[in-house]
Amino acid sequence: MLICHGAIRARDARLAEDLDGAARPTRVIEAGALAGLASFYPDDAMPERDVEALALAHNDLLCRFAALGDVAPLRLDRVYADEAELRAALLGDSDRLIRLLDRIAGRLEFSAKLGVAPDEPAPSRNGREFLRARSSVRGAAARQARTAFIKNLAGGGFASCDAVHRLPPPASGAPQATLARFALLAPREKFPALEAETAQLMAQAEGLGLRLEVSGPWAPYVFTAEEDAHAGAA
Repeated sequence: MLICHGAIRARDARLAEDLDGAARPTRVIEAGALAGLASFYPDDAMPERDVEALALAHNDLLCRFAALGDVAPLRLDRVYADEAELRAALLGDSDRLIRLLDRIAGRLEFSAKLGVAPDEPAPSRNGREFLRARSSVRGAAARQARTAFIKNLAGGGFASCDAVHRLPPPASGAPQATLARFALLAPREKFPALEAETAQLMAQAEGLGLRLEVSGPWAPYVFTAEEDAHAGAA
């Protein structure tokens, strides 16, 4: 049986040869203009009981390939009996998958998290309530400066990126120090510019009592999520 981790362009199949260690897929299944990065499991060795390990391996493979070329992540809720079934699924979903690959072509996805500096008390619920509660202590000017900084991150602070998507706030419950989260889509050739922008923004955040963290590159989950349901999946 086969699990398909992601779809790539067939012309990029050779890049999978550069993946090292456990991240290297056991099969690269070509299907027209596409290819699937797949893992083979004997029928009696499917890892249903170790979902966490499978998810980690899935993410590791996709992130490693994303550093080399374009890949559209696929969901792990579909198992294919053989190469023919996987090839047919890729061909049947080719229009959507090619559209996703075009969307992220030549770009890397990063994540940015803006939080409270270590010497600041964490907010009790969410970023907006935290800023309101602290306004009486730090003053309206400080609150406005923080709010403006968050808006700048979403509206042009990461000028090297082709797209910036603000993510939902962390789930309510335990105290959270995260004020805002973003997904960034940056052209590969602008990675040095993104590094320079990040350094400047981190310094600005520090001056406001905040901490900005940027990590990646990651597999482009966010910027392919709008159409992430695999064709044929229930």
